Amino acid sequence: MTGAGQLESVWQKYFEKYLLYLIFTYKKIFPKIELKDVEGEKKYPDFIGVNHYNGLDVIEIKTHLKNALMWDGSHQNFYFSSEMSKAIVQTTNYMDAIMQERFKVPEDREKITKFTDEENLYHPRGIIVISSKTRLATKKGEQE
Repeated sequence: MTGAGQLESVWQKYFEKYLLYLIFTYKKIFPKIELKDVEGEKKYPDFIGVNHYNGLDVIEIKTHLKNALMWDGSHQNFYFSSEMSKAIVQTTNYMDAIMQERFKVPEDREKITKFTDEENLYHPRGIIVISSKTRLATKKGEQE
């Protein structure tokens, strides 16, 4: 496992322990529910959360070592870094797997629907925790 991979693992353990304290809107958090992609490969979102409004969130954790935004000097604006783009696609794929009920273990679906309305499986939200204030973007200065 690389340094970033090890750090992400540490973050996941930290969030697993403290997520309900950090984000008070969840009544239940499910870590590492196994999903399948369209080819049948295993996929594990970091967390699936059920909020107090019965909504379902896919929560993906990335480390603070990479910038979330990059500066495009020729257009004078920001764009998503490759790390952020990958996190968005990864989270979207997890959301699609949930909507298509591609749970590896059928009991996981039942476990989640005990805490939310079944129809909420078809409308999950994605939340990505990435970067830090000092690494948010490549451009620094007054207009930050």
